[in-house]
Amino acid sequence: MTARPPAAAGYVPAVTKENEWLPRLAPSLPVAVPPILAMGVPGEGYPYPWSVRGWLPGERADRGRIDDLSQFAVSMAEFVLALQRCDTSGGPLAGEHSWYRGASPAHDDDETRRCPATLKGRIDTDRAATVRDAALAAPWERNPVWSHGDVGAGTSWSQTPIRNRPPSSDV
Repeated sequence: MTARPPAAAGYVPAVTKENEWLPRLAPSLPVAVPPILAMGVPGEGYPYPWSVRGWLPGERADRGRIDDLSQFAVSMAEFVLALQRCDTSGGPLAGEHSWYRGASPAHDDDETRRCPATLKGRIDTDRAATVRDAALAAPWERNPVWSHGDVGAGTSWSQTPIRNRPPSSDV
């Protein structure tokens, strides 16, 4: 078993979302997903809801442990495509629970306008602005899909349906 206790208040929405959605998504995915064994409530000095999950034997994906990187990439692509085929009905829109992964690029627009100034002379800031503007002008106009949001060595689940929505809506 493993415990999933949020380390800070900002992680509580993700744990709550995972507790609800991992069991729903698991049957449609080509990889094992740890089952939710129990959900805890705040108490005994711990302020957040938490969960206990089943243990999956194995090791984290690490380049040094992968014999065939090409096949691993294909397997990852198959996983992502399977995740995108999962039903999004009733799924959460990108929001606090996903650190706004899957949200419109407009959500981070203030930051993406500020940050290039700190890199002036090190990156092509005009080109960066062109890419930013193109992203802002390209809204998601397809059906929603689930997105992992945190695929990488040593990462954890963070699925969020990608939906076109105004960045300021509360979901």
